[in-house]
Amino acid sequence: MVVFDRRIALVVTDLADITCGALIVHQPSLVSKLLTLFEARWCRSCALADNLPSDIERRVLRTMARVDKDEAGARELGMSVQTYRSHVTALMRRLGAQNRFRAALAARERNWL
Repeated sequence: MVVFDRRIALVVTDLADITCGALIVHQPSLVSKLLTLFEARWCRSCALADNLPSDIERRVLRTMARVDKDEAGARELGMSVQTYRSHVTALMRRLGAQNRFRAALAARERNWL
């Protein structure tokens, strides 16, 4: 969907083949409803993107799954033990996990690992 000046909407008629044509909508109340739908979807997709782990968080998660000791994980990632532990604690809080094992399970369920 494309909306021009909040007055005209262009909506494809076939999502599988967008070259098949589009519907041009001029009717103000319908354009308004389409805008509401678009903005709701956009907000939801932005919220999902904000919830994805950062690159360093993914690296810490992968390391947590492989090593037993914080010292080994910190050394592998080239950071201090305190920094590594801070990342682990933040990830556990973010995942709502009581321990590292549950954090790994939650991360896998969310396709973070």
